[in-house]
Amino acid sequence: MYKLIRVALVIGGLLAVTLPAAMQDFPLQFLENCRGGAFSTEEDFMMQQGEPYDGNPYISDGDVLSPSGQLCARNQELLQRFDVRDDLGLDALDVRLNLQGQNEHVVAFSTELADPNGNFTAGDLLFTTGGIIPNNVLVSPFGIGYDIGFDGVDLVGSDEVWERIILWVTERRGNFSAEELIRLLRDSRADILFSIEGSFSGGERFPTILDGDILSLATVSIAARNSDLIPYAPAGIPDKGVDFGIDGVEYMGDEWERGSFERFMFSTEILHEEELQFTDGDVMTTSGVVIPNGVLTSGFVPAARFLGLDALWLPGAVTPDPFLEEMCGDLSVYDFDGGGVVMGDMTPHTGLYQPVGHRIPGDPCGAYVPIDGNIQPGQATRFRVAYRPAGTPAPAPGDAATSAVHTRWLLSRGHWHWTGSSFVWQCPTPNPGDPTSFVVLETDANGWMDYADYAAAENGTFPGSFCDADLKLAVWNTISDSPDPNGHFVLWLEWEDTSAAMRRESVEHHLQLDNLAPTIAPYPDGLQVRLMDGTTIVPACGETTGETEFQIWAQFDDAYYGAATLTVAGGIPPIVFPYSVDAWEASATDNLDDTGTTPDATTVFIRNIDMTDLGESFQQCCYLVELRVWDRAILHAFNNVTVWFIGSHEAVPAITTFSAGP
Repeated sequence: MYKLIRVALVIGGLLAVTLPAAMQDFPLQFLENCRGGAFSTEEDFMMQQGEPYDGNPYISDGDVLSPSGQLCARNQELLQRFDVRDDLGLDALDVRLNLQGQNEHVVAFSTELADPNGNFTAGDLLFTTGGIIPNNVLVSPFGIGYDIGFDGVDLVGSDEVWERIILWVTERRGNFSAEELIRLLRDSRADILFSIEGSFSGGERFPTILDGDILSLATVSIAARNSDLIPYAPAGIPDKGVDFGIDGVEYMGDEWERGSFERFMFSTEILHEEELQFTDGDVMTTSGVVIPNGVLTSGFVPAARFLGLDALWLPGAVTPDPFLEEMCGDLSVYDFDGGGVVMGDMTPHTGLYQPVGHRIPGDPCGAYVPIDGNIQPGQATRFRVAYRPAGTPAPAPGDAATSAVHTRWLLSRGHWHWTGSSFVWQCPTPNPGDPTSFVVLETDANGWMDYADYAAAENGTFPGSFCDADLKLAVWNTISDSPDPNGHFVLWLEWEDTSAAMRRESVEHHLQLDNLAPTIAPYPDGLQVRLMDGTTIVPACGETTGETEFQIWAQFDDAYYGAATLTVAGGIPPIVFPYSVDAWEASATDNLDDTGTTPDATTVFIRNIDMTDLGESFQQCCYLVELRVWDRAILHAFNNVTVWFIGSHEAVPAITTFSAGP
């Protein structure tokens, strides 16, 4: 669906002007690939599947890309009119297709780097026709007296209007004032909505302008504050404390209207990791993420799971197909290795949770795995979360033999409760032992959930429920409902649309399970106290003389080892003193790896203990040493209503004793 913009043109003197021949000779013919939208990434990458029109799989952060996985224009193509051969990156983007119906395409853009020849800066707005709107023309009306940079743009107005404005800008090549351009925009009922690269303070009319605010040039006003755009995060300085920035801007509407913040689509410069989390590569509205970065870039099958977003153009109100966005709690599917790959991609992936900066190789999931996603009203009559073992072929959508997650919700009926002074409405947790306290919402045997019933349960209109519920799309019991409780699986969302066609996501999501706890070797190998010679083992209840330092040796194992702790208890008066055990990825002893102690099946040194750490309690006494070991699986529980985090598996602790004194 494309933006329907019908703006009356009132510049009579320009009506008969046609685009110059030089412009017609510069068709940007492959820009048609971006008819459904365009963007650029923050990072360069290599396409893993498909082939661009020029045969080169290298994609730069200055190239124009389509959400369908196609290259639309190289950075050098955008800059041809400026006699620049370098790739200068891309910071802002707006596209005008088929001007005058002659298959003429024009891109408005800004670059990340200034022209090495000095003809423009990274703060100027450029046009592929050779036109330039200098940064000072854009920002001086706001009281900014220097080149502050440029970050996001949307040209509001019809193609007919902008065809003539572009011609005017191209003919003057930057030789015009801000007042002239503003007058032209106002007469045309057009606007330039944009964000700047840096924040500004000290102006008389605008004391503070954040790089997360969106500015309107035609009205010389702040069209939207950062806090207006992201009401679900602490956006805005100084009131809420964070400026999230704005990297890409798109306004959905015939013309900009004050206060219509919900019509903006945008991306931010920094991410947010709280409950309503988003990244600096997602496409967002005031309601949250509408297109995750992984969905936007999935058609290129990049090796990296996150590429960021630097420039954005969307030709209409975007309603993406249904998609999964969270697994294993509130964790983004794109933070898993293989969390967003093209359906049927056989590239090796681990399926472990591994966001940027997290420990490598990452964490598995286990127990009840909550799975959530995005389905808009009118998109599906029913849906399911399907799965298959990794490395097996993808079945056809709707295949009856496909395994799918079965979920059974108990929805509270709710009731009026007398408090002693008034009645209040309560929605208590249903009691499974009392069927009168709940109604059942459940998938069928093939994992299908009726969308109308699911939506009714979400808003409290499900028959007999009367209470709304915060439901995930599915909750997978990986202990009993998985063919392999420790298997590596691929998950994806399937749905039946309103025409009864079976459909599925274009991407799928790898997930590694772990439902087995660590094991500590049986006595005497699992836990040993040794003298500092590293050889002499102090037997259980064994006595030592004059020793204050000891070595601890151990043997434990898990497919996904996480952490361990050691405690020494005893003394007069009794005390418990904790000792940490090196995390495997930071082990100074080289005796720990991501599967526990190493070499496998060998008792090894893990740390020293010093009995003087007990202080005055270190007296001649018997002491208890306890070793506890956890894996790094991410576990959740499910009580038929609520899903909550419960931690990781723990091994059965190992203990030993010895006697010591000063």
